[in-house]
Amino acid sequence: MSAGDFLRLSIKSGDIAYILLWFNAVLGIILSARVLTRIRQQRWIRTVNLIHTYLASAAFIFVIIHLVTLYADYKMADRITLLGFFLPEASPYRTTLIDVGIIPTYLFLIILVTSWARKRVGFKLWRTIHYFNYLALMLAIWHSMLGQGEASVVPNGFYIWSGAILLGLSFYRIVTRSVKKQIQ
Repeated sequence: MSAGDFLRLSIKSGDIAYILLWFNAVLGIILSARVLTRIRQQRWIRTVNLIHTYLASAAFIFVIIHLVTLYADYKMADRITLLGFFLPEASPYRTTLIDVGIIPTYLFLIILVTSWARKRVGFKLWRTIHYFNYLALMLAIWHSMLGQGEASVVPNGFYIWSGAILLGLSFYRIVTRSVKKQIQ
């Protein structure tokens, strides 16, 4: 494989990771807003919860593929060190793009690990950490738009619309929670 092949694979795996993470966030908001509870379908709640759990893991596998293939591409072109790949501001090449990708990767990793250990970390801490999903997704959108290349399967407009949909769903969740609290 040539360096260009690694770069194309990296971009495509990053796009897939974002789509899976976005869909996972939508499911998470639907679950937390208790939309399915309102239609009283317990089996759907369990099914969506399982899908939500598995999508997060699948998305992170694509994040890892994105990182490994990107590192292979950059290493072949002698543009980055391993340290520059894991520490913000340590890369001399495309610093902003790489930094904006490192931060959400760490956030997603923390969110994923605490989700696997939810019973051990406790619901309150798990929920607090889960709120970082919003920041991580916004940074992932920024990272994706900064790194758009011709190998991308997703146009920039998709990132803008997907972010708008997440904001809309988040607003819906906040409003429904506020109304519920006022009724009680």
